[in-house]
Amino acid sequence: MSEAFSRVKEIIQAGVDEKVFSGAALGISLYGETVVEEYFGETSFETDAKPIDKDTRFDLASISKIFSTTSIALRFIDRGLLRVYDKVGDFFPEATTVKDTTVLELMSHTSGQPGHYKMWEEAKGSSSEEIRDVLFHRELKNEPGKVEEYSCMGYLILGEILKKISGKTLDVLFEEEVVKPLGIKDTSYGPIDTSKIKVAQTTDFTTGEALNGVVHDENARFQGGVSANAGLFSTLHDVMRYGQTLYNSGFVYAEGDDLEQAAESFISYATLDKAKLNYTEGLAQDRGLGFILASSKNTSFGELLSDDAFGHTGFTGTSIIVDQMNGLVITILTNRVIQRNDGKAAFRLRALAHNSIVADATKYYSNFFPETFMD
Repeated sequence: MSEAFSRVKEIIQAGVDEKVFSGAALGISLYGETVVEEYFGETSFETDAKPIDKDTRFDLASISKIFSTTSIALRFIDRGLLRVYDKVGDFFPEATTVKDTTVLELMSHTSGQPGHYKMWEEAKGSSSEEIRDVLFHRELKNEPGKVEEYSCMGYLILGEILKKISGKTLDVLFEEEVVKPLGIKDTSYGPIDTSKIKVAQTTDFTTGEALNGVVHDENARFQGGVSANAGLFSTLHDVMRYGQTLYNSGFVYAEGDDLEQAAESFISYATLDKAKLNYTEGLAQDRGLGFILASSKNTSFGELLSDDAFGHTGFTGTSIIVDQMNGLVITILTNRVIQRNDGKAAFRLRALAHNSIVADATKYYSNFFPETFMD
């Protein structure tokens, strides 16, 4: 049993040693039990860097899309406030090029939007109204529903819909719809006060400026750090709790409680079950409602997860995966954008790490729970 998950720890440590990132956090839950909680390296490569520990927050980048925006959307679907076939024009009659784009297309990245553009150059200002003036009238890149292209811009549009429905800003929605129901304490949009909270450093590659508690994503930064596509900072514990809730089919359990005890529903089983379906079959990547599906080919998820596994990754070197078939919740948090690299090293490292975890889980799991799995 001591051999289980030793290889993945070596892989993550190699990432620190080879300066792919300065620090990392690794969490593995197996059949509802945390079996690995490890921390590696330091918050930066600077001489005054601090060791990564349970209190260190990482810039989650695009994990924010599912942790915040997708979660809010699914909860709105639960409450009868939103349908996946609702169109942008139903909420914003003034929209032109995107008026017929559906929530389903936005969440499955088939909306026809480009992956990214520089909102800070195209918008007159950073208010919601000024950003909508760009989002709602810019020409599409692809025909909606025909091409899967991962798009931050589509998620910005989704965020505007959620704000319109609720009359609230995204950070307030996140607090009400995610933080409180999950009972988490160390996750929020930035900027983060680094005089009080330890944060893994990243770097603005355009200016070379070190970013401490400031979101790396430039479109999110343009919006003051609160954006539907990025912006969350979180600890390993909080990301794992979110992942475990998805693993529990949307149910939130008080920490330490037996999983057979009563629990609150974060997202209904019915809604979450539909969110994990493949809405992009035959297109570039397999996607659910917000989630990346492990049936996609050649991703940093690796090759050994069950085809039913789902989750998301982040540009800063983060990932969260839920694999109910193999009993796994996997979280890897790093700051791989602390120095310029093309991402290939971090991509391969995460794929190797995920493969190693799944292999060990399916090799050693009976040793962890013999009374359950050896009958």
